[in-house]
Amino acid sequence: MGTTPKDEDDALRLFTESLAAEVLSDRVTPAEVDQDLRDAGGDPDAIGQRGAALVQALLEKRRLAWQDAAREKQEAFRARAAARKAAPRPRQTREEMLATINAYRGDSTIASALTVSFRKRKPEESSDDELAELLDEIELLRDMKANGGKTDG
Repeated sequence: MGTTPKDEDDALRLFTESLAAEVLSDRVTPAEVDQDLRDAGGDPDAIGQRGAALVQALLEKRRLAWQDAAREKQEAFRARAAARKAAPRPRQTREEMLATINAYRGDSTIASALTVSFRKRKPEESSDDELAELLDEIELLRDMKANGGKTDG
């Protein structure tokens, strides 16, 4: 049942399927595969060890990938925070800041974070500098939430 490949990709696909069907079937024993490798000038044990080492390295890389992603998010967040501090927005009046904070309290995506921020005292008891800093933090949090929890854009 010969099939003529349409192009190189199709030929590679057919070859891979044929090879997989032959090697992964019960018709070919591991001893036969080892002998075929030896006949082709290969060392089955060394090939097996290199393959096992590669698999271990890839599994370890996958296991630790979350740490790299977390570091990237943390660095992006720090960069955004530094950019905000380097170019602060115009200072609002105390009343404007309190009104903005109260408006943010109605935003369900960040309301719980605001509740934690004021668990020991009310916003009205904060200094103007504390309110301005809190607004910066709220806006960073909103940006992060608006980007699906990502801080990189």
